[in-house]
Amino acid sequence: MRVHIVKPMAGIIGGVSLGRFIPRLTYEVEASLGHHLIAIGGATEIPPSDPSSAITLDWSVDETHVVGGVTIVPPTNRIDEP
Repeated sequence: MRVHIVKPMAGIIGGVSLGRFIPRLTYEVEASLGHHLIAIGGATEIPPSDPSSAITLDWSVDETHVVGGVTIVPPTNRIDEP
C-alpha cells in the first residue's frame, strides 16, 4: 500500500517507529500499517496508478540521524546469566 505522510507522528506500531516517517514523503508499507496511519490521520492513501516514487520501509541506510526517530532493535535470544 502506498501512503503519503501528512504530519509527524510518534509511537511504535508493529515494531515500526512512526517517527521515521517524514511528512510530505510517500512510502510503500504493508496494508495493515497503511490503514492504521490513515486512521490516525497521519497519512493519506495514494492510488496504485499514481506514478510517483515511494520509499519502502526496507531501507538499507540508518535514517535515524535524518529524522530523529527511534531505531527498533529486535530482541536477541540471549539469556543473561546472574
